[in-house]
Amino acid sequence: MNQALKKVEQRYSLEEEAYLQERRLISENEEELFQHKSQFIHSLDELGERANVYLRDYFEDTNDLHQVFHLIEVAKEEVVSICQKEQQKLDYRMEVIKQDHQKNQLRYEEEIWGIGNEASC
Repeated sequence: MNQALKKVEQRYSLEEEAYLQERRLISENEEELFQHKSQFIHSLDELGERANVYLRDYFEDTNDLHQVFHLIEVAKEEVVSICQKEQQKLDYRMEVIKQDHQKNQLRYEEEIWGIGNEASC
């Protein structure tokens, strides 16, 4: 019994470590995604400011300048949309590993319970 229990505990420990590592990796990916999104948005905002300062004297029709600003806003919306989709993928992956982890915990509890019952017989 003791040997079987140790094997179950060892497998559980290894899977728990893998689970925690996967969660850390997903969290790091989320942080990286947030940083990239922030950098892109900041760069596009700077582009808009520079376009306003440097290009306004070169456009006779302000509609052309407004079109530039519109294109920058569209680009920002695309960045946000792409980042939201990536975040949804990360959220889904996190949910999957949480569910797998819960299933594994139940399986290990059942195995330990079974070992305990075998020993009491």
